[in-house]
Amino acid sequence: MRKTNYYILIVFILTIITKSVFSWTTPLQISPLNGSDCWAGVTLDWAAVENSEKYQVQMDTSIFFNSPLLHTAFKNYINNSSYNMDTQEWVDNLFFGKTYYWRVRALVNGDTSAWSQPRNFTTRDY
Repeated sequence: MRKTNYYILIVFILTIITKSVFSWTTPLQISPLNGSDCWAGVTLDWAAVENSEKYQVQMDTSIFFNSPLLHTAFKNYINNSSYNMDTQEWVDNLFFGKTYYWRVRALVNGDTSAWSQPRNFTTRDY
C-alpha cells in the first residue's frame, strides 16, 4: 500500500513539472505504427501542431536516443496541414532486422513541447 502512495505522488509531481516546463503541444505520431515491420526505408510521419516554428524528429536503435546511429532532423513549419513535407522525414539505408525508435517534438521561439512517446518499428530482413 505504501509503494502505491509513493508511486502516485511521483506521478503527480512529474505531471506538474512536465506541464510547467513544456507548455507547447506535443505532435501526434501517425506512422509507422508502433511495433510494425517496415522496409529499410521508411517515412516517419506526424500530425502538424498549429503555429509551430519547427519540428525536431529523432530516430535511433537505442530507446535512450544516445547511440552513434542517432538521426536528428529539423523541419521548418509550413502550415497546419499534416500532409506536407514539414511533418514527414524519409530515412533509408537502415539495417535489416533491426529495431528502431523514433520521437518528435514541436518548437517555437522560447518554448519546446515534450518529446512524443518513443515508437518503435523493426526493419524486415530479406
